[in-house]
Amino acid sequence: MEQGYWGNFFEREFKVDRKVPLSLSIALTEEYDDNIFCTEKNQSRDLITFITPRIQFNSSGPRYTASLDYLMPVTRYSNLDPASGRDRKDLDYVGHNLSFYGKRLINDTLKVGMEELFILSRRPTDMWLGTDRISAAKYYRNWFSPYVEKQLSDRVSISLRFRYDRLHYLDAFNPDD
Repeated sequence: MEQGYWGNFFEREFKVDRKVPLSLSIALTEEYDDNIFCTEKNQSRDLITFITPRIQFNSSGPRYTASLDYLMPVTRYSNLDPASGRDRKDLDYVGHNLSFYGKRLINDTLKVGMEELFILSRRPTDMWLGTDRISAAKYYRNWFSPYVEKQLSDRVSISLRFRYDRLHYLDAFNPDD
């Protein structure tokens, strides 16, 4: 069985930066894959197009930091073997990827913070948070982690973190159907 090949052959990014800590961009990426989500008996060649608008907000001061990053990839699959009769339109989707990071110094040695990640995707490569399942099923993942950190010296700190992680599949996908 041939291995799939992921590669970008076109990517263009447009950015708008001003004095405010806001950045807008859009990226167009196309990838070719010769065996996505398929078994040996049911192979195909696919062209995958991503149109990804992005908003980034970064702000920091002497006692705080806040960062917000939001991507909304519009993903379209095209079968390059029309004779195979496989329809890839059921894989098309609009995804979401939101990440937030914030921290605040309470005093010179104590800080509190929060990290959050929300993903709505169909790509197994987006499940980098400890999942090894490979499937084309659409899922969402929400990861939330507040923390408290105490600075003991210049190089030593101790922190207490909590992590809530939820993975939920919205549909099932069987490549041999």
